[in-house]
Amino acid sequence: MEMIVFGDKEVVTLFSLGGIEGHIVENSEEAIEALKRIRRSKKYGLVIVTKRVAIWAKEIVDQLRFSKELPVVVDVPDSGNYDTEGETLPDYIRKTIGVKI
Repeated sequence: MEMIVFGDKEVVTLFSLGGIEGHIVENSEEAIEALKRIRRSKKYGLVIVTKRVAIWAKEIVDQLRFSKELPVVVDVPDSGNYDTEGETLPDYIRKTIGVKI
């Protein structure tokens, strides 16, 4: 199973440094269509989305998260954003794929 990331240019670029395929998503229509394709595909075991993409495609993200089937969906902060615990995007990347940037 493979991993894929959907988000802004900076997030996709950072994950690509770890060898993860990514697609830049710039609006809700793109997010919804991309996640619908992923749901139909059985190629991916892990889908990483930025928080913005998770909001844009909330219904599909929730369906994927609560399904007992793959893929697993995790969200990370958008580029430049910090979460309430003070972790940066590189912290999340290290936790998610084990690559320090």
